[in-house]
Amino acid sequence: MVTSERLFRSRFIIDGVPQALTPEALLAVVAESPAEPLPPVDSLMDESVEPDFEPMDIGGKSAEDCLALVSGVRREMSLQQPGYWTKCRVAEALMAPLWRKGHFKLGDLCLRAKWQMDFSVTGAGAAFYRSVAALADYLDALGVRLSAYSASASRGHHSLALTARLSADGLDEDSALVLPYRTAGARLSTARACASVILPERRDWLVYIPFEAAEFRLGGSLLAQALGTGGPCPQLEDPDYFMDCYELVRELVEDGVAVAGVTVCEGGLLPTLHRMASGGCGAQIDLSGVMSFYQERCLPRILFSEVPGAILQVRDLDFDYLDAEMLLQDVTYFPLGHPDPDTPEICLKAEGKSGIQNILDALLQERSAEGED
Repeated sequence: MVTSERLFRSRFIIDGVPQALTPEALLAVVAESPAEPLPPVDSLMDESVEPDFEPMDIGGKSAEDCLALVSGVRREMSLQQPGYWTKCRVAEALMAPLWRKGHFKLGDLCLRAKWQMDFSVTGAGAAFYRSVAALADYLDALGVRLSAYSASASRGHHSLALTARLSADGLDEDSALVLPYRTAGARLSTARACASVILPERRDWLVYIPFEAAEFRLGGSLLAQALGTGGPCPQLEDPDYFMDCYELVRELVEDGVAVAGVTVCEGGLLPTLHRMASGGCGAQIDLSGVMSFYQERCLPRILFSEVPGAILQVRDLDFDYLDAEMLLQDVTYFPLGHPDPDTPEICLKAEGKSGIQNILDALLQERSAEGED
């Protein structure tokens, strides 16, 4: 029987290569209460599941078809891409407190982790080890601590559950001055600071803020899981940018600039928008700016790629302030459109060109016509 203690204190041998550190030693680096790792008690051998790097073929399915596929799918850890999958779950867990009342920064949080793996499946042990390594590496880069962790065997199921809370070790004012992503007197309520659904204000703006400057890829997504395919996944390699986005969005929430806000991660952008429309108010959404910026012609990649991010609803009178703050902090954002109280649906438009680009094209065509005259 694979016990939690044995898993974390075992020396893993993956694809015939002994790993330098045990899972316990990897996690000791980010432990909230660090302790000296104990010597290995056993050796566990496993083989990796080779990742599929062929681009995912969605077979001409529409956005509505893809949305139906991901609805109700039970999230499973990708044995092919455990590192990316784990980073997504970390981002998702850390972003959950963004929308709650209180006063805190990213470094004030800590995570509790629980793995459930079917270790009878080839590749599960290797995926578990790489998930632990990715968790430790990402938390260390983000300056977030791990308060507790455990693992258990599960038949036919691979998952990682993460929950965030305030760290137990508080800061005084002097310490907070030298730690930009921590604050003195941090507090976090269970109550929401802003709505989780679209509010029926026609003039308000819905804006999308990716927390990573990664290409939109479908590997490791719910859609890939539903279709039973792999493919390359987004590369989450800029924790500094994640922290900048996090702190900016947190300030917008605390200051009341964000009247509604949700996390974009599991399922991707379109499922998130549909969850926001569950309150009865839909929206007119234009993804042309996103597609143009990323030079992406495949709309499902934009809609279902799991790049961590946020959608905010802001008042029209606050839009200029938001724009100035984004520019000041060098954070990329995309105005998506406006709430539409006349429909409960998300109405999509995507031309691959932004509104400004369409205006420039029209002016060029007009100038060309004048030259012909």
